[in-house]
Amino acid sequence: RLKYALGIAFVCFVVFGVGFFMGQIYAQTSTPNIYLDILPSTASYVISTDGTYYYATRHDGYLAYGGPANRGGVNGTSASAVIQAALNALTSGGIIFIKAGTYNDISININKDGIILKGEGRDNTVRNVKSGSVGINLKLPSGKSTLENVVLEDFSIYGQPDWTSSHLIAFQEDGDLGALVVNRVKFRYIA
Repeated sequence: RLKYALGIAFVCFVVFGVGFFMGQIYAQTSTPNIYLDILPSTASYVISTDGTYYYATRHDGYLAYGGPANRGGVNGTSASAVIQAALNALTSGGIIFIKAGTYNDISININKDGIILKGEGRDNTVRNVKSGSVGINLKLPSGKSTLENVVLEDFSIYGQPDWTSSHLIAFQEDGDLGALVVNRVKFRYIA
């Protein structure tokens, strides 16, 4: 019986050891881990488009703004209106995740601390600035002299090819801009 028990223990040890080392090799050579903090499920709102309408879906899956029914009283054919409605709904910072697609006539204001505007890749998420407008206008929060912790990440922002856009990103106030992070953002037709 002792030989039988030792044989079973040895087989279990070998199987576990081989499984462990194969797992280590697979983990080191496979695609990188996806951490929860980069998934859209952590976003306050997810912005998406079907090519005609724009949608702002809350973190719980509820369609809050836009779409063909103009949810929340927001014009679903206006990317700016849908994104702005989601930004306005944030009370104290948050993540707006913008799914891959083309978002036209962008002109939005960020006037809250702690806003993260994250796209689904700088070559997959394109935001075209509205002619004669500022694409992303950074403004001071009400009653404050500093705008803090704004992150713009993983999207492209294009001005108009005829240079009629005012600015792609602007901070046009008398105050301080603290901790603006621009990560993997591609600019084109900079005015």
